[in-house]
Amino acid sequence: MIFSKKTLSLLLAILMLAAFTASAMAEEAPLLITPIRIDTGEGAEAEHPIFERWQKHSGEITGITPIEVYEDGTIYYHVAIKAQQEGTVVFVITPGSIGISGDEYKIGDTFTAWYDGFRPVIMIYPPQYEAVVYGVNLGITGVKITRFDEDFLSREGDLVIRIGEDTVIRWADGAEFTGEIQELIGPELVIVHSILALSFPAQTTPSAIYILPELEENDGAWGDDGGLADLYDFTDIPILVNGEQIEVPFPPYAVGWMVMVPLRAVAEALGFEVHWVANDQPIMLNNVYSVQIGVDSYIRGRMVPFQLGIAPELVNSTTFVPLSFFRDVIGLNNAYFFEGVIEINDDEPMESDMH
Repeated sequence: MIFSKKTLSLLLAILMLAAFTASAMAEEAPLLITPIRIDTGEGAEAEHPIFERWQKHSGEITGITPIEVYEDGTIYYHVAIKAQQEGTVVFVITPGSIGISGDEYKIGDTFTAWYDGFRPVIMIYPPQYEAVVYGVNLGITGVKITRFDEDFLSREGDLVIRIGEDTVIRWADGAEFTGEIQELIGPELVIVHSILALSFPAQTTPSAIYILPELEENDGAWGDDGGLADLYDFTDIPILVNGEQIEVPFPPYAVGWMVMVPLRAVAEALGFEVHWVANDQPIMLNNVYSVQIGVDSYIRGRMVPFQLGIAPELVNSTTFVPLSFFRDVIGLNNAYFFEGVIEINDDEPMESDMH
């Protein structure tokens, strides 16, 4: 077959373009699919798609509310802040929260708090997070939460710490650390610093280091609290479905930071037909949704099953499901515990008020 010069030039151009495209895809594809490896704090690394475990919010304090006073005088606080991007956010300050700039704060202060992004979020509005670490008016003070190897290089490879004579080292409860420096290799550490040396990786001599406790699987909190049950009495908490309070056979309750509600009462108030056969069989809603007692696998049609962090429970012959079931599985806009009331409806998303 004989090609003209014009045809040969066109074919050559197409081949060059194809080679360039393949080369570009080969170089760029890994950037899109390679996950960041993050230690979950349970002794083994896990792949997680570009998500930092330790999240933070910062903003001006707009409200401070004491929640519960214990016999020993310990107080929980709800600290509401107006974050620039997220809107209103509430942090729960527990006995286990670490205040890196002291325990004093007031309305108008700039409040920054870090929380564990891998922990379940309380289905409540405004969103609430348990503060693992918090500080007030930090200015140039920096904070990093991570683990370090034997060279005191951070897990991410971006920071080396040099422990100095003036570095204060404490356990999360405030007790002074009196062990060997090598014991800081491995545990999750809160590094408080102000000056970073311009190098890669960056280097700093921390002003303070706090050693976080290792969390057991499904722990309710960082401190010694038992989650929402320590903060609220659910005996008389009303459940509003589409704005109307419904009658329930037994009141809702909390497991850790999750609210559990009676399935049949809520589902029927939403207009679903509930079909139950036996405790070891799935419970069907309109033959579309199904749940099974003791199994953390919530079904919606032919979709991949949802896992919500807790299985349906049978209490007093009543099936309870997490409040998030109605939002994440059923698909309603709102299913929150808000200002002492459980709200379930398909009105405008409550998050819209945050932006």
